Amino acid sequence: MSHPLVIVGNGGLSREIRHLVRAIDPDGVRFDFKGFIGAVGEQAEGTLMDDNALAESKDRLYVVIAIGHPPTVQRLYQAFKKNTHLSFPNIIHPENHIPEGTILGEGNVMFPGSHVSTDVRIGDTNVIYPFNFIGHDSTIGSHCLITPHCSVSGHVEISDSCLLGTGCRLLPQVRIADGTRIGSGAVVHRSIQEPNGTYVGIPAVRK
Repeated sequence: MSHPLVIVGNGGLSREIRHLVRAIDPDGVRFDFKGFIGAVGEQAEGTLMDDNALAESKDRLYVVIAIGHPPTVQRLYQAFKKNTHLSFPNIIHPENHIPEGTILGEGNVMFPGSHVSTDVRIGDTNVIYPFNFIGHDSTIGSHCLITPHCSVSGHVEISDSCLLGTGCRLLPQVRIADGTRIGSGAVVHRSIQEPNGTYVGIPAVRK
């Protein structure tokens, strides 16, 4: 039996995730797509309802959060999680390399072409775009957005609600505080202790 699925958001990322769902479940065996959810407290044209209505819904629904702003993802997930009628499936393309033993939370989205090494922990509602590398013994928190071609070395710890810009590199054993934004092409060679900062350049410095 297929599960009724809704995607929260009505922008580019939501359409990309809808395409990903079609690619991994072309016959609708796993999921029965019901529509998009407006994610700003308003029911936009073409959406089923707004996020507030979803948080109070009595329907049993599978929910994917498709918002490219990690703090908003965190807020929505915390609100939806209170509703026991809602579930959060992992949407993972089979062309990713994810070894047995990886600890994976719920509500994650992984587009094709990424490589996860051994003994990695990944939290909840992360979006991982194509062609990323996540090194051994690393931890990704929850509600993070990892854009294409990022390299996360071994023993790295990424906290919640972080954003990794395209092509950035995190060198071994660095720790990244909550809400950190790493610019495209930046190289992080030491830990970032202060939360909610933006870091750019080689080596990465706070902007």
